[in-house]
Amino acid sequence: MANETRTPGKHGVVPRDPDRYVPFLEHYLRPWDGQLAPGPDARHPARIAVGTTGTIPPVSSTQVIDRAQRISDWRMYLNDQLGDCTIARAAHSFDAQRVYAGYSPAVFSDQVIVSTYSACGGYVPGNPSTDNGCQEPDVLNYLMHTGMVDEAGYTHKLAGWAAFKDPTDLSLMTAALSTFGTVVVDIAVQQAQEDQFSAGQPWQYVPGSPLLGYHSIAFQYRGVGYTGVYEMVTWGLLQRSTRMFGHHQIKEAYVPVSADFIQANGVTVQGMDLEQLLADMPGVE
Repeated sequence: MANETRTPGKHGVVPRDPDRYVPFLEHYLRPWDGQLAPGPDARHPARIAVGTTGTIPPVSSTQVIDRAQRISDWRMYLNDQLGDCTIARAAHSFDAQRVYAGYSPAVFSDQVIVSTYSACGGYVPGNPSTDNGCQEPDVLNYLMHTGMVDEAGYTHKLAGWAAFKDPTDLSLMTAALSTFGTVVVDIAVQQAQEDQFSAGQPWQYVPGSPLLGYHSIAFQYRGVGYTGVYEMVTWGLLQRSTRMFGHHQIKEAYVPVSADFIQANGVTVQGMDLEQLLADMPGVE
C-alpha cells in the first residue's frame, strides 16, 4: 500500500474566494451525457433508468458506513511531490464509487493526474512556481464537463455536484457518503495533523497549532466505537479523524455524483438510479 512510512504529502487546495459566488446544489446539476463505465461484463454497460425523486436515506449513529475497505491500494497520485491533492482525491473518489458498484478498480496514470492538475490549476510540469493547487469548484466543474480517462481507456465524469451549506454537519455527511459513495472534504491542516499522521494517530484539533495549508481528501468510512470514527483518504492511507477535528478544520465539503456508483443493474447498492441521486442532492444543503 502507498505511503507505508506515513510521510505527509503536499497540500494543494486554494481556499475559495469569499467574493466569488459559488451556488449550492441544483445550480450545478447538468443532464448526464457522458460515457458509462462498463459493468462486470464489459459487453453489457451499466444502464440508467429514470426514477422518482426522494430524500437522502438517514443512517443510524451505530451503523458502520463503509465505502473504503474494498479498496486494496489508495494510490498517492503524486501528492507527495505536487500540491495536486484535489486531483488525487478525485481519482480516489472515482475508484471507490466504481468498486462499490461492482466494477474493477479505476486506476489513473501519472500523466492523466498531471494533465488534469494542469487544466484545473494552471500547473506547468517542471515549473515549481506554478504548483499552487486548485479551487475545488474548478476541479468539480472540469470533472463534470471533461472528466478523467483511466488506464483502461474509460472516461470518468460527474453527472453533477453539490456543496454542503454546513460543511461540519458530519451526520448529514455520513448519510451522503452512504447514498453517493464518496464525499469531498477540504480541510485546514495544522502542524498537529502532520505530526499525528506521521505517528499513526487519529487527527484531533489542537488549539494554537500553526496552520500549514489546505488539503482535499475523500471521506469514505464512518466507524463506530473507537477514537476517530470518521476516516478520510489522504496521502495513500485511510486516516481517522474525530468529530471535534471535523467541527474545527473542515472548511468546505461537496458531494460528487457519478455514474461510476451505478451498478450494472442500473441502480446503486441502495436501489437508487442516477436521476434519483441528482434529485436528492438538494437534501445536502
